Amino acid sequence: MLISFEKNVFYLTVACMLSAVLIASCSRSKEQNAAATEQLPLLSTSEELDTVSSVAGNQMLVLDFYADWCRPCKILAPAIEELAGEYKGKARFFRVNVDTSPALSRAFGVQGIPYVVFMKNGQLVYALRGIHPAEIYKKVLDFCTGPGSPDQCVKELNEKM
Repeated sequence: MLISFEKNVFYLTVACMLSAVLIASCSRSKEQNAAATEQLPLLSTSEELDTVSSVAGNQMLVLDFYADWCRPCKILAPAIEELAGEYKGKARFFRVNVDTSPALSRAFGVQGIPYVVFMKNGQLVYALRGIHPAEIYKKVLDFCTGPGSPDQCVKELNEKM
């Protein structure tokens, strides 16, 4: 009986936390959600990604895979935009709509969204699926925005994350 009670309290706590997140996200207007999608440039094809990668040089590339219907993606969008402003000059941020860019999504093995990919010198160094605290995204960016190689970045991330 006690285990069942503890389990129910746990599920109730999780449900309350999820409700709070959904209420906060629903309080944003459609205009705010649309503006969040428009802030970052969109990538649609592998060719566009290749062009951006060649121009980026040693800058990190951050690709935010999303869909217009995805509520967690809409919750994450403002945090990604804030990071784009904070890391301007060190990283370039782009959005990829999985519904309109299925080939690019397949190329990165996207199986769930939101899915954020971190690339350096054209190489994938890290990827995060789902919503995470902003500090996690910042850690990845801080480890990888320096002059080191993508391999050094991956090694450091694997040791410290």
